[in-house]
Amino acid sequence: VAVAILYLSLLREPHFHVPEFVASIKHFDKVVHALMYMVLGIVMVRDVWRGFTEKSRKRLLVGCCVCLIVVAAYGGMIELLQEWYFPPRSGEWADWAADIAGGAAGIAISAQLIIHNS
Repeated sequence: VAVAILYLSLLREPHFHVPEFVASIKHFDKVVHALMYMVLGIVMVRDVWRGFTEKSRKRLLVGCCVCLIVVAAYGGMIELLQEWYFPPRSGEWADWAADIAGGAAGIAISAQLIIHNS
């Protein structure tokens, strides 16, 4: 998931067509950012949880906090790469905020699923 996000984020010019009615939605790109990072957050928490030999809610909370830090750092790194090295792409604070919000939502969803299934 992280590699797919990196690839899509650093494309100089996307080679896929977005329908006009979709592209005309205000802040559509922010929704895309949030959805990509939500999937990343879900996958990260599930993977971290699987790696724990001793499972507890406290460990889940710590794992979720670490995942949120990693998601935020990853999103910020990609925004900086876009701004500095991949013109005409540009880094935006609002994109980074959407990355963090989507990641946090995915982390929360994944944590709830883990608690519900435990």
